[in-house]
Amino acid sequence: MMHLIEHMVFKGTSSRTAREIALTFDRLGAEVDAYTTKEYTAYTVKALPEVLLDAFDLLVEMVTRPAFPETELIKEKNVILEEIRAAEDAPDDLVHELAAAAAYGTHPLGRPVLGRRSVVRAADRACLVRLHRRFYRPERTVAVLAGAVSAAAIEKAAARLAAFGEAGAGRAPAGEIQGPDGETGPPAPETGSAASGRANGPAFEVAPTADGAGAPAPEEEPKEPPFAGGRRHRTRRELEQGHLVLVYPGLRAGHPDGPSWAVLNRLLGGSMAARLFQRIREDEGLVYDIYSYTAAFRDSGYLAVYAAMHPERAARVEALIAEEIRALIERGPGEEELEAAKRTLIAGYAFDLESTEARLERLAREAIYLGRHPDPETVMARYRAVSTDAVRKLAHRLLRPVGRAWVGPAVAGAERGGASWAARRHARRVRDGSAAGGSVHGWV
Repeated sequence: MMHLIEHMVFKGTSSRTAREIALTFDRLGAEVDAYTTKEYTAYTVKALPEVLLDAFDLLVEMVTRPAFPETELIKEKNVILEEIRAAEDAPDDLVHELAAAAAYGTHPLGRPVLGRRSVVRAADRACLVRLHRRFYRPERTVAVLAGAVSAAAIEKAAARLAAFGEAGAGRAPAGEIQGPDGETGPPAPETGSAASGRANGPAFEVAPTADGAGAPAPEEEPKEPPFAGGRRHRTRRELEQGHLVLVYPGLRAGHPDGPSWAVLNRLLGGSMAARLFQRIREDEGLVYDIYSYTAAFRDSGYLAVYAAMHPERAARVEALIAEEIRALIERGPGEEELEAAKRTLIAGYAFDLESTEARLERLAREAIYLGRHPDPETVMARYRAVSTDAVRKLAHRLLRPVGRAWVGPAVAGAERGGASWAARRHARRVRDGSAAGGSVHGWV
């Protein structure tokens, strides 16, 4: 439903049609976009400094005053149904959605972002209005500005977003958007700037500083949803290649061990130099592609390993994945391997600081999940501090399969995972405490 609302926000407000919105952005030379994730929806606009506030005003109008016209709703429901069909026709996309469903079961994190056909078909305007009023509220809104933004523009944007609260609550004390360093002065034009804030009830709350001052108190202690430990399979007889995803428990966004978790993912399957790629693709030649990735949410997270191969090789591939995981648990990474992974992550973080889009997304996630903006030097220092022992302990604690998904031809071993004796043995070793010991404490 939130994905449908995202689409409908672009279809007109109480004072503008969808065409008028599109033409206005075009006249401003601005680029507008939006996307929905498992836990939030983001609306972005990119514009030159001299028209940024005009573009910002239009974006706020779209988000806060959508008209939800019935004729447009019918069309957008059909558009989303086509999106769902397209995703299901792409096995390398579908398998990741099935993997999340296998891991989380009926929990909302297991649901597809695009939505389910039955829900989309049943949606009506009244339902969208109710959901918009419930979730699109000042206290649930984070605003982020990044790039060549002046102090005056920051103050004006804060005042205009405060009107969002005024419209909803009847009063709106003036507020400001504050940069992550606690300053509100003009940025250095040559390096760009970034700022964020949270609309808080009728007011616009000052964004927290790097040490956490001003951070909103969490509503409640995060409660990790239980992993379902399920399997999801979709037989596609027309496919010659099989797509496999194995899911392992991970860390929530902002967890103190986040840097170690990122390093572990990098070592396991986060690059072409990673263990899984080198062993299973380069040395054994068993897969077309293989990699790992992490997903972090407010109260949960996971690591997933994806592999694409001929279906008859699935059991062997799964066994080799388990072998590489067991090696990390028992011996940990070598020093050179560890240092290379850390350097790559630090470099990637530094490169992102030079990208306005990357800084924008990072600041938004920090505001949502941390309530503060860590100093970049502190972030990079935490990567440097990751040790072999920390990686090994995390691998021991978390790398046990909790979900499995397969899309491809029906192959008994591939669908059941029955030949994955190594994966099952590893899970028993972790459960029984016979593998290398350790405890876990992690990151956005």
